[in-house]
Amino acid sequence: MNGNGTIFYQEQVDICRKHLDPEQFGRLMCALFDLAGGGDPEVSEDIALAFDFMALQQGIDRDKYRRKCERNRENGKKGGRPRKDDSEEKNPEKANGFFGNPNNNNNNNNNNNNNKLSGKPDHISFLLSYLNKKTGRHYSTGGKNAELVASLLKTYSADDIQNTIDRMVARWSDDETMSMYLRPRTLFDPERFEEYYNAEDVTARKESEKSAALAIKVAALSAELATVRSRIEATEDREAVKDLRLRKTWLEDELKRLEAV
Repeated sequence: MNGNGTIFYQEQVDICRKHLDPEQFGRLMCALFDLAGGGDPEVSEDIALAFDFMALQQGIDRDKYRRKCERNRENGKKGGRPRKDDSEEKNPEKANGFFGNPNNNNNNNNNNNNNKLSGKPDHISFLLSYLNKKTGRHYSTGGKNAELVASLLKTYSADDIQNTIDRMVARWSDDETMSMYLRPRTLFDPERFEEYYNAEDVTARKESEKSAALAIKVAALSAELATVRSRIEATEDREAVKDLRLRKTWLEDELKRLEAV
């Protein structure tokens, strides 16, 4: 999405189509496109709530895009992404899971590991333990896993990494195929982490959609209640008034229930 574009989420569109007639939906879309283009559209009351929630999502998306651009500019000033560790190319991982000679545990290797992990050992241990807690697994909090996290901490904060863990667990945990990738070597891969960091926050979007659906439903019921009240005042047929009053009572109770949600 560029600075003058916008994104429409299918779930939000479906909700609006369900509660708005075609003419209202068309006016809503026109207003949203006008807003995305930098305009200040006038919005009628019957679509105002739907417009406000979808406009809020537009603002969130634009802000997310702006932050990404700023982060990319800052990374560009620093020379781009951190270069891949040369030791990984010289000592590719073998089928048995070891790097290089598994029996060569000399002091030089220990010193190199200590240098890679220096500075934020508490963050490293916490983040790996946090991933284990979120996934119910038991990945090692040392060795190669710790090196991956230490590398990310040169560019991202511990909060950034923790939030990314939450985001990817929300996206993948219920997917049989993708859940297997909730592991350190995938999530903390320096070549892929930026993509995960910028992934859509599914939890926040679902909450936003839930709030939008609730607001649209409240607006629809409120409009119907106003119509019912007007018809009660204008109708002389006692049976019709009786039915309208029953409907009025139900609408009032339903609105109270929704307001308490």
